[in-house]
Amino acid sequence: MFDAAAQDTEFVQVRPEVLRYLEVMSRMTVAASLLALFTGCATVGPAQKEPPQMISMDVTKNPGLRVRIDNFTVPDAAREPFEAAMQRNFAFIQTLPGFQGHVVFEKTGGPGSFNIATIAVWESQDAIDKAVAEVGAFYKKNGINMPALLAQHGIKAELGQFRAVPLKE
Repeated sequence: MFDAAAQDTEFVQVRPEVLRYLEVMSRMTVAASLLALFTGCATVGPAQKEPPQMISMDVTKNPGLRVRIDNFTVPDAAREPFEAAMQRNFAFIQTLPGFQGHVVFEKTGGPGSFNIATIAVWESQDAIDKAVAEVGAFYKKNGINMPALLAQHGIKAELGQFRAVPLKE
């Protein structure tokens, strides 16, 4: 039904409420304030330093849009290095062709261990595929071993690529 391939991870199982969210998105224009992502922007939560940017995403008119949705469990002690990584990576990915915008969510309630969810929007599957390769090259060039960095700080990640699924009438 949709592409859940994730870089450097195993298959990602999607919960029904996430599928419903994607279905609703396919019927409306979504305005979201942009902040950051693990490949993202400013800080998240109360320490936000930059004003949010806005993105409008109409998946009905742009069915080729692809979305990277990543969930993280970030311990309090790892928050500062995590946010530093988001700032560094956002500065890079926003320069890549096909990047449409990004938003970060901090969990305020509900079950589960993930406390940060990030969404990055790309104009096409080709754009997101090229971005994945560029980010990998960026990490290699700068000596960044992302799995080791996550393990060092006790950060758990579930990464995935998605496309909107239209509701069936």
